[in-house]
Amino acid sequence: GAGPSNATYAYALLPNQTAAQVASFAANPTVVVLENSTRAQGVTETTRGITAVNFWKDGTNRLGDITVDRKASVILRNDGSFLELGLADPTQTNDSVINLEINFPASTALSLDARVNLVQLSPTIQLAVNVKGAGGQTVHARFFVGPVQTLTLSPVADAYV
Repeated sequence: GAGPSNATYAYALLPNQTAAQVASFAANPTVVVLENSTRAQGVTETTRGITAVNFWKDGTNRLGDITVDRKASVILRNDGSFLELGLADPTQTNDSVINLEINFPASTALSLDARVNLVQLSPTIQLAVNVKGAGGQTVHARFFVGPVQTLTLSPVADAYV
């Protein structure tokens, strides 16, 4: 209502949606608000495996599968095979490193921006991200998190050379 006191709200932008599509989303939302406070604001989009969080306080902050030790903006996308992440310093004033932990193991780091130092892949992904002088630029990393498959080849004929 008009002039709420001690209240919160959340909304989703649904561009190019019909009234029926908006009503369907309202009845079965795919966005879950993880937290909306002065400490952190975070959401998960359940059908695409995307989680986005802004952490507004320095110190150990955990929300969902993400832990950081400084103010940070983090976005993750996990499709079950690949985990992609972006991290930025929203203050543009951090002159050091943001330590990031994702509560998920990876078997391989596929790509890491130059500012990303890989600490470990398992049992959790741990990174130290140098944001000094980055000016708020997003730093990226990509990991393989899917099951490792083995392939056994059987000989089809003897061969002599």
